[in-house]
Amino acid sequence: MSTFSTAFKLYLKFEGGYVNHPNDKGGATKYGITEGVARGNGYQGDMKDLPLSLAESIIKKRYWDKFNGDLMPYEIAEKMLNIGANMGVGTASKMLQKILVIYGQDIGKSGIDGAFGNDSIKALNRVANKPDSITAIVKYLNAMQGMRYLNIVEANHSQRVFLKGWTKRLS
Repeated sequence: MSTFSTAFKLYLKFEGGYVNHPNDKGGATKYGITEGVARGNGYQGDMKDLPLSLAESIIKKRYWDKFNGDLMPYEIAEKMLNIGANMGVGTASKMLQKILVIYGQDIGKSGIDGAFGNDSIKALNRVANKPDSITAIVKYLNAMQGMRYLNIVEANHSQRVFLKGWTKRLS
């Protein structure tokens, strides 16, 4: 269904080169990958030199594969990559699971747990077959993502500096 390489190219529009902003809790990042994540995936070099090919591999393994992006309609998988890489896969998965429950879908006995497994995929694909549902789901994900950004800034005003960039992700 979905194509990671296409979604990754779009992801790079939001996550560009090297950044080390003093207010960013993630510290030094490149391509949206924090130094901690890079080190956890075996990278030992300077973050400024993180190769794009390694970043792509990390993003696929750590985010796309965790929410089963290959089994989703492309538009939803692309949005999940955007949210998951920025807020965490568990947060992105819970958002989508909440939407599915609101749509009246059974997502399995574990419920809204942030693990987007087989039951959640089946529920998503049942909903996605209905006219205009994919567009609606992406819009709901955008709304939830935007609200989370506002809540982050409300709780910690030092994060306001990131609001303009975060808002660009709401598309």
